[in-house]
Parts: sequence; C-alpha cells; structure tokens
Amino acid sequence: MAPGVFWGIILIIIGASVIIRVVFNIHLPVFRVVIALVFILIGIRILIGPRVTRIHDHHFKQESEDVIFNERDYHTIDKKEYSVVFGKATYDLRDIKPDGNQPGQINFNVVFGGAIIRLNPDIPVKIKTDAVFSGVKMPDNSSAVFGTSIFTNPVFREDEPYLYIKVDAVFSGVEFSRY
Repeated sequence: MAPGVFWGIILIIIGASVIIRVVFNIHLPVFRVVIALVFILIGIRILIGPRVTRIHDHHFKQESEDVIFNERDYHTIDKKEYSVVFGKATYDLRDIKPDGNQPGQINFNVVFGGAIIRLNPDIPVKIKTDAVFSGVKMPDNSSAVFGTSIFTNPVFREDEPYLYIKVDAVFSGVEFSRY
C-alpha cells in the first residue's frame, strides 16, 4: 500500500468518525485505531521491504530476486543466494555445471514458505541443510525436520568440481527432486 493511499484512508476514517460522533452521538476510539494502523503499516514495510510495489493485477512486483508473499519459477540461476519468505519458489538447477577447482555454491533461505529445487542426477552435488521446524526432503527421499543434514549424490567426488547447495529452512518445506 502506498503511503498516500494509507494516509488518505486514515483521513477518511477520522472524518467519518467525527460525523458519526456529531450526528449519531457514538464515540469511536479513532486515535487508538489510527495508531494501530500506523503500527500495522510499519510492520508490513519491515516484512516486505521498500522494493516491493503493487501492480494493477493485485500481485506484488519485486525488484529483487527474492520471493516475498509471492510465487515464482526460476529457470535461470545466476545468483549465489535466493530467499523465500511467506511464498513458494521452484528453482531449476538441472543445467548448472560446476567448473574449475572450487565448488559452485548456491544458498537458499526459506522462511515460512516452500521451495522445490530440481537437480540433474548426473551432476555431482553436495547439499547441506539446516532445518528448524521444517520439512526438507532430500533427493534420496530422506528428510530433515530439525538440525543439520548433509547429502551427497553417487557421482560426487570431493576432489572434483561439484555443486554445493546450502539450505536454511525455518518453518517451511523444501523438496529436492531429480529429473
């Protein structure tokens, strides 16, 4: 909600309460309601952040690659870190190939949301998950709910290039699937 719209609604509420008080002799605690609405707006701004704007079809448009109160599919992975907060995201890692002597690393942070991460079984991968009250389903169908888990696929070799995936999941669901 844009600040202009918010303050316009506040002024309408104050005006309507004055009319109701004068005409119908009903007292509404307008000041308390306004203070509560201000705190709600501040809380929403903290959760969503300043880079989210509202577009005409009633969805959130974001300038960042993070998923907040939204749903998104990623077919091209070009960042090292992705976050999902109160949303759902699908990440397609099937075409990522590690090169060089260093492992390619991608971090995923999922809080109160869901994520599906698609992997190619022919690419060496090491997955480390830290889960807190979450369900993290690994490619071998094992799962982690609380604590740290590490998974490596059969083609993984420590001395060869591999894809390293770090997942931090809090009150969320993350699923790794092979294609």
